[in-house]
Amino acid sequence: MYAVFVVLIVYLAAFVSTFGASIAVGGGDGITATFEVPESQKSFLVSTYLMGCGLGPLLFSPLSERCGRKWSIAAGVLFMATFTTACTKAPNWGALLAFRFLAGLGSSATLCTSNGIFADIAPSPAIRGIMNCWTMVLTALGPLMAAITSISVISRWPDRWDICFLINAGIAWLAFLAVLSLPETSAKVVSAASSIESQSMKKEETWSRIVLPLRMIFMEPIVTTSTLFLSLLYSIFFLFFQLLPRIGSDVYGFGTDRQVIVFVPIAIGAILAGLIITILEPALQALSEANRYKSDRQQELRRLPPACIGSFLVIISLFVVGYVVASRAHYMYMLVGEAVFSLGMVLIFMGLTNYVADSYKTAIASAIAPTWIVRNFLAAGLSFAAAPLYSHLGAQWELYLLGFLSLPFAGLICGTLYAGPWLREHSEICQSIIKVPVEQELKV
Repeated sequence: MYAVFVVLIVYLAAFVSTFGASIAVGGGDGITATFEVPESQKSFLVSTYLMGCGLGPLLFSPLSERCGRKWSIAAGVLFMATFTTACTKAPNWGALLAFRFLAGLGSSATLCTSNGIFADIAPSPAIRGIMNCWTMVLTALGPLMAAITSISVISRWPDRWDICFLINAGIAWLAFLAVLSLPETSAKVVSAASSIESQSMKKEETWSRIVLPLRMIFMEPIVTTSTLFLSLLYSIFFLFFQLLPRIGSDVYGFGTDRQVIVFVPIAIGAILAGLIITILEPALQALSEANRYKSDRQQELRRLPPACIGSFLVIISLFVVGYVVASRAHYMYMLVGEAVFSLGMVLIFMGLTNYVADSYKTAIASAIAPTWIVRNFLAAGLSFAAAPLYSHLGAQWELYLLGFLSLPFAGLICGTLYAGPWLREHSEICQSIIKVPVEQELKV
């Protein structure tokens, strides 16, 4: 029951953290009209949140490893709840964007710390993998549910965009109260709390902990390659996500009240991916154990097969949806293609994230942080490129372009199955963690 309690609270906080990213999607026009700024600037409502989410791991990842998981998440969710509430009373456009940035900063705390919490409470790779996979599902569902909520609210009350932020703030404050009841899961932090020697070392180690995520992205091949893959794939997902409402309105003539339809298959695909991983995890664990003494690719065999399958699903779905849009076939075909795309993307994210988590058991937060930093900054920049791409290429060729960009990464992800041992061997921090005695590792 202890583990279930912790996992449910982390899931709630993770869902709320990504919910805020797209809560302003439906009310963008109303917000720009209220503050009398050009409609072209409504992209800042999303990009500033993502920029905050990108910078946050530099603060919260080291904080979780020095001060504990609980207080890192609590501080982040408090930031998010406070400044989301402030958005409803923003006096001007600049203040609103500042509040969005600070809310995004706080939202990153749960996202970069949850893997560490699961490693603390679940030594078994199979159980830890299932926990992480449903976190990925919820982080995918968050922006989808927010987009559906905001579109539904604005279609009913066109001038009340503040209701969207109030809904977001209400859920965030609920998550904050829940996080306060979390126990501290890091055994290292708990045992160090009363150690005088440990207290004296904190100041010396603080700076090294802060720069650790940046060091890992350049010096650890596993982190470098995973960050590259996940960031570019997240960029493809982000462009695809922004393209869907335009396809719905321009190609199929969906009104504001029907645009929510285009987001539903993304949610279905994400949930389906979670179910598939939950069912396959024991089989993948057995495959890994069977090759324990026959191959040095045990870790790769446990985590990467779903990512390899997902990479090909992404490519196929992008070209299929592009063809469906070009031929103006029934929109149900497009919705099926969306579900397959979502299924593939979430399988990739689950596989690579679990792969990194398995490699850095005692430094998970710092290892995961670079992926959040780079991919959120890329997404923030691409929010300004979505409209020009659509106007110059059209929906069909934009989808084909995304499909062609996905092709090389499918090969690279599959290649990691064979290159994984080399990547781990040349990752210094990964090797230092592997050398820790098994008994000590299981306690952490």
